[in-house]
Amino acid sequence: FYLSSQLDAATLTAYREERLPSFEKEHGVRFTYTDLLIKCLGITLKDHPLLNAEWADGKIKLIRDINIGMAVDTEQGLTVPVIHGVDSLSLADTARRRKELVDRAQAGRLTLEDFASGTFTLTNLGMFDVDLPQAIINPPQAAILATGGIKERAVAWQGDVVVRPTMYVSLSVDHRVADGVAAARFLQDFHTLLQDADRLASEAG
Repeated sequence: FYLSSQLDAATLTAYREERLPSFEKEHGVRFTYTDLLIKCLGITLKDHPLLNAEWADGKIKLIRDINIGMAVDTEQGLTVPVIHGVDSLSLADTARRRKELVDRAQAGRLTLEDFASGTFTLTNLGMFDVDLPQAIINPPQAAILATGGIKERAVAWQGDVVVRPTMYVSLSVDHRVADGVAAARFLQDFHTLLQDADRLASEAG
C-alpha cells in the first residue's frame, strides 16, 4: 500500500544553506539533499523497526542493522547500492559513502557486497523535476520511500497563505509486515525530524 504526504522542507533547506559553505572545507566532501534524507531515514528507522524489517519464509524478520539502498541512474539502467550502518554514520561519512557508491556505479565497478543486506530504500527523483513519484518495493524489504523535488509552493501557514519550500513523498509498504498506522507514524516522525533544526544539527553534525 502507499501513503503520500507533502512535507515542509524549510528547516531542511535552511540547514543545508547554512552548513554548505563550511562543510566541504571541514570534511572534504559536498553533501546533498539525498545525503540529508538518508541520514534522517536512518535516525527515524531506529524507532520504527517494522519499516526496517523484511518478509521471509512466511514471517516477519526484524533486522537490527539499518542499511539504506539508494536508487542510482547509470548508463546500464537503474541500480541500488547500499549504504550500511546509516544510523551510526555522521552526515560527512554518509556523503562520502554515497559519492563513492555513485561514482563506482556510474563507472560500472560495483561489487556484490555493495548490493548486499539492504533493509530500506530511498529513491529521490527531485533532480528530474518530479513532484510525486511512487516506487516498487525491493523484496524482501518492507518499504521504500520515493521523494520528489523541493519546490516553493503556496501553503496555509499559521493562519495565512505563504510560500514555503515543500517536498512530496510517497511511502510504499508491504502490508504483511507493517500496517497503515505503523507506516503513518513513521512518516509523521520523519517529517517531525525534518522540521527540528536543533536535532538535525546534533544528529547530522
